[in-house]
Amino acid sequence: MSGVLFTSSLTFVLADTNQANKTKIKSKIDIVKPIPITPNLIKKPVTITPKIIKQSPPTKPKIVNSTTATPPNISKSIPVKPTPIHPTPIKPTPIKPTPVTPTPIKPTPIPPTPIKPTPVKPTPIQPTPINPTPIKPLNLDLSGHWGGSFSMKDTTADGCTFSGSWEATLKQNGNVLSGSFSIIDSSSPDYPANDFCTLTPGTFNFAGGTVTSSSFQFDTAGVGEFHVKGYFTSNLIHGNFNECYDESCASGSFTGSRG
Repeated sequence: MSGVLFTSSLTFVLADTNQANKTKIKSKIDIVKPIPITPNLIKKPVTITPKIIKQSPPTKPKIVNSTTATPPNISKSIPVKPTPIHPTPIKPTPIKPTPVTPTPIKPTPIPPTPIKPTPVKPTPIQPTPINPTPIKPLNLDLSGHWGGSFSMKDTTADGCTFSGSWEATLKQNGNVLSGSFSIIDSSSPDYPANDFCTLTPGTFNFAGGTVTSSSFQFDTAGVGEFHVKGYFTSNLIHGNFNECYDESCASGSFTGSRG
């Protein structure tokens, strides 16, 4: 039987109950078997009982009573006065502008495009015939009784002004007018300061007057000659007059109505 060399190693690992620390116990046993060896002379291997190392139980932390605890000594903070910072004035550095010489722009000449006019053929306009409506002449007749107010001023050196009322009885026959014109009453603001500012009422007859459409004129003869021109409608009348008597003349206007 050939000799065999055995080498064995035993490793023991023990752990405490708290699994906090681990202790390794290592024992190495080398067994050498001589060559040759008698089977009857082999000694039994020595049993090695591993020694277990007892570990002391963990120390419980001491609980400090909060009533007996000494409060920490906190020192009072000392206020620190800030040191004012005086800013250092900075003088601005003037910037000198760089002169820029403008580059002249030469305009590019654009040749004009000639516009050719489009010939338009004129459309002939056909005139619409208009049938004139004949105007019927107004059938105005000045015949009747008229009355109203008047005002006039003396054109001589006296310069008297007058106002009052008038009436007329007129008769129209075709274009011929005749009748009478009367001053009913009159007054002057210049009297009695000026004794000459008086006008005596009177009636003045006339014949040979003319009527054209809505206008008329007539002249009275005799004492107090009146030259009258005016216009009228179916019920209104107005006009101007001139009057001369005893080297004294006056001019004025009148308005009135039929009635």
